[in-house]
Amino acid sequence: MKKAALLAAITIAMAALTAETLPNGQNAPVLKITNDEEGNKAAVLAQPFEIETKYGNLTAPATSTVTFYENGNVKSMQLEGSQEIETEAGKFAVNTRAEFYESGIIKLTFLEGTQQLETKAGTFNIAATPSSGAALAKDKPLIFHENGTVTSAYLYGSSAPGERTATAKTPDGEMEIRTRNFIIFYESGNLESAVPADGSTAAFLTKLKSNAKFNSGSTLTFYESGKPKSFTPSSSLKHQLGFSTKARSEVVISEDGKIISCIPDRASTLKFNGEYWHLSPSMPFKNFEDNFPEEMTVDMTDKHFLFGLEQAGIYFDLEEGTPVMQGKTVKRPESSGSVPYGVITLKFFSTKTLRSAVSRNPFVVKVGANGISTTNVEFNENFSLKKILLSPYAEVPMETTTVQVSTAENPDVKVARKKYTSCILQKV
Repeated sequence: MKKAALLAAITIAMAALTAETLPNGQNAPVLKITNDEEGNKAAVLAQPFEIETKYGNLTAPATSTVTFYENGNVKSMQLEGSQEIETEAGKFAVNTRAEFYESGIIKLTFLEGTQQLETKAGTFNIAATPSSGAALAKDKPLIFHENGTVTSAYLYGSSAPGERTATAKTPDGEMEIRTRNFIIFYESGNLESAVPADGSTAAFLTKLKSNAKFNSGSTLTFYESGKPKSFTPSSSLKHQLGFSTKARSEVVISEDGKIISCIPDRASTLKFNGEYWHLSPSMPFKNFEDNFPEEMTVDMTDKHFLFGLEQAGIYFDLEEGTPVMQGKTVKRPESSGSVPYGVITLKFFSTKTLRSAVSRNPFVVKVGANGISTTNVEFNENFSLKKILLSPYAEVPMETTTVQVSTAENPDVKVARKKYTSCILQKV
């Protein structure tokens, strides 16, 4: 009698399990249906079950969780064993897990062994795991764009000769790239980035009048057109503005091959606005495609500009409409401590007006006949003052400017301002 009751209870329980309806409309044996952290429905399966997707039925294991978007499409699921899917990028045997976009397109999964990926840049052997073992599988997925093309894949390779590199096709010819690294693609299928083979070179480096090779382990990126965008050369390059770039630091070039971002080498000098500017080494230098500087850090020490002591230094004359460099000619102090002396970072708009100036040493901004001591100032594109960081005890000319401090409606600057308060200044 007890045995019959137990069997009846099991039968009723099994019937209840198979009666649950998943968000995609399938009836499935589930233990429970809850909401995940994002509010999506999550079903815990009581036994292995085939989940309907755009790639056919994929089997999820017992006790695993399948999550769904609000529209009923699968968001993520675990996979039981190896299963085959056919995507826009080709047919793949996959395992472990699959994630999907809300449209139902595959977003991420893991490969079963080494397989081939055919792309515009060539055919590559790809894997979900490196040769060191399956423990790193979760770090090496095959990822897709929502249009179905591959976003990134991990190149298979070993230390054996012939498996350390692969060949990629580019508009500048074939290039050797390192395996056991990710290769990344645009939605169009064009190559976006890869790791060049150690000691390799490319035709575009020759066009830059350099015999440099790619620095070991660096990344090479491309524009969607296929033209090179950024890379790290093993030796310095000659910038079109006359100075040298720092070896083993990233260089960015425009699609027509001009350097537009780099780190200057030591003792680099730039001739700009009729003046010779000493570029600070190890600080970014960026320029627009017409070669006008976008960002540069310069050392004004050799120009004998005094910072701080008498609130003299670099002046920006707002009445002139362009930055005017002024200051007192003095001897450099015998000791400036650990703070770089006379170094200032300047950023410009594409309209060739000053965008901001930042220094670790105080300098002065002229507003009419008055000067405001600061270490950080921002300008609007018409060169009107936008924002300024007030140095301690800076005298603000209230007769020519209105200072607005966010902590008070009508502040008295000398009372309400704290040390290094950021203020917005507007002319009256």
